Amino acid sequence: MRTNSAKGDMRREERRGLSRWAALVTVVTTMLCMAPVVNAQVYYAYPGAPPVKENAPALGVTLGFGDDLFRAVGFGRFNINSFADLGLELVLDDSDDDFRGGAAVDVKYAIVPRNTTMPFDLSLNSGFGLETGADITNVDIPIGAIVSHAFELSSNNTLVPYGGVYVMIQYLNWDIDRGPGEPDFDEDDWDTDVELRLGTALHFTPGMAAFATLHLGAGDRFYIGINFLL
Repeated sequence: MRTNSAKGDMRREERRGLSRWAALVTVVTTMLCMAPVVNAQVYYAYPGAPPVKENAPALGVTLGFGDDLFRAVGFGRFNINSFADLGLELVLDDSDDDFRGGAAVDVKYAIVPRNTTMPFDLSLNSGFGLETGADITNVDIPIGAIVSHAFELSSNNTLVPYGGVYVMIQYLNWDIDRGPGEPDFDEDDWDTDVELRLGTALHFTPGMAAFATLHLGAGDRFYIGINFLL
């Protein structure tokens, strides 16, 4: 009787695991098909889906290259609660000697934490960024989700592959003074693209990691960076 009862418990647990996987596949599929309702980081991709811990805020820098753009970003992430964190960014862009600077804020929320039945973490983000230059102002609103998994390599080293899919919404305003006797050029434009971000982070110690990310779609770019947990 006990053997039969144990087998029944195992079958029920297997069915629960399959149900969880089915629910997860449904959630991910829905997000990919309806990307405009979920969000991501603004000017870079933070290396990993879980929120930073309450006693370990993150500070770091990242450099981006590609599509005639050089980008430098300084960032910080701070815990809100066990499911969410807040990101702050300062950005400087150089595109064909056209310099722009700005700032951004985003909130990340974990909807699927890694556990015995789910082998990865899944989070949603919402973000808003504003940049200004000599003749242009642009607003960036990235929308998507990020998934990651941490592989323990040793007592101090961890490898974290991560990836995400995003809808990138951008508002541009050009305000160009053409000089005396010429009408000013003033035009607005909205643009929407889909972007895929794939990256890997290597934690050398529990408090420091280097990461690299490839952005494809809304301008192809490659980012490298370093991240410190305080």
